[in-house]
Amino acid sequence: MARGFGEPRYVAGSPDGRRAFVTESDPSAVAALDLASGTVVDRVPLDEWARHITLDPAGRLLWVGLGSASERVALVDVDDGGRLHLRRHVRPPFTAHDVVFSPGGAEVWLTSGTARETAVYAAGGALRTRLAADLPPQHVTFAAGRAFVTSGGSGTCRVHDLSGRFLRTAPVAAGSYNVQAGSGRVLTPSLDD
Repeated sequence: MARGFGEPRYVAGSPDGRRAFVTESDPSAVAALDLASGTVVDRVPLDEWARHITLDPAGRLLWVGLGSASERVALVDVDDGGRLHLRRHVRPPFTAHDVVFSPGGAEVWLTSGTARETAVYAAGGALRTRLAADLPPQHVTFAAGRAFVTSGGSGTCRVHDLSGRFLRTAPVAAGSYNVQAGSGRVLTPSLDD
């Protein structure tokens, strides 16, 4: 069992299975956890409430959402020893909520905590495109070459191709905020129904 966490929130696992990166809300930080020993090997403080987190497929760059609706997102570098270094902040065109690397790691999909919009960024932080979305907050997952963006408030899941082109909308239960993919399925549990 790992110890030494304030208020742990979300986790991203390294591709090699050796580390987990955990956001903490009190105090706000990202911690690098060695999974074999269960010890924290490094921690980088963040000046806002660390929440959603995503790690690129190479295990070198974290994007960290700073709250449920934040004006900034933190980009944190990961070195070979699991040490963390705050690179910079990205200021999206709306307040940010969820952050998810695309399957190839070239892009990050960023959802909003207050707007009906999603943005796609280059991994290094350059805005590539803005997409229409349903009621905030939205969450993202990827499967079968598609992006699935849920809106619990709208009771919808918008499906896009990886370029961001809108394909269709599927109904989901109201309150279906989080979304994950696995075993050929996309799952979105409802908090309301």
